[in-house]
Amino acid sequence: MKERFKIWLKAACARACRTMGQSAISIMGSAVILQDVNWLMLLSSTVLTGILSMATSAAGLPEINEKHCKKCWAAAAAERAIKTMCQTFLSMAGSAVTLQEVNWAMIGSATLLSGIASLITSATTSLPEVEGA
Repeated sequence: MKERFKIWLKAACARACRTMGQSAISIMGSAVILQDVNWLMLLSSTVLTGILSMATSAAGLPEINEKHCKKCWAAAAAERAIKTMCQTFLSMAGSAVTLQEVNWAMIGSATLLSGIASLITSATTSLPEVEGA
């Protein structure tokens, strides 16, 4: 059991790091210029994205689940992109103290950018849930 937990933790941390990177890049990319980036929001949102990614990984990871259902690449990449977009959206909206502080335009663009970053990452790496991967 300890060995299985270590394998899960390694896979979950790798996913969380990728998701945090995609979220941070999307937040920076949604600013007009680098000077416009709210660095405190970027930090808190990125950390929250990592926590949300770890929580999502608790439901199961195809990297360690031998009985997972094989999918086509498009379905697996789309599922990952949607999860990343949801994690980015929730972390950015959750980092605001009140709903009035939420910059919806920035959240929308960062959410879409994180989905694109996830698709690019999926295209450049192998997905364990894809047939023949």
